[in-house]
Amino acid sequence: MSSCKISPCEVNVAITAISNYLFTNLSKKDFVFLNICISELSKSMFAMELLRGVCKIEKIEETVEEIIEEA
Repeated sequence: MSSCKISPCEVNVAITAISNYLFTNLSKKDFVFLNICISELSKSMFAMELLRGVCKIEKIEETVEEIIEEA
């Protein structure tokens, strides 16, 4: 979010407002279901970013090894 013009505080306020809106306008069952879905989405997104980082590290290590072998 480096190009984002919203501060972390504003993001927090927006998320809280959306959560409150959903809590007051959804049934308990629907709210819990949505919570589970969003939690799973969050876990998947975190895992994807983590794996991207691991792949970048592995790629860097491979490149370093190739450079060392060539030297």
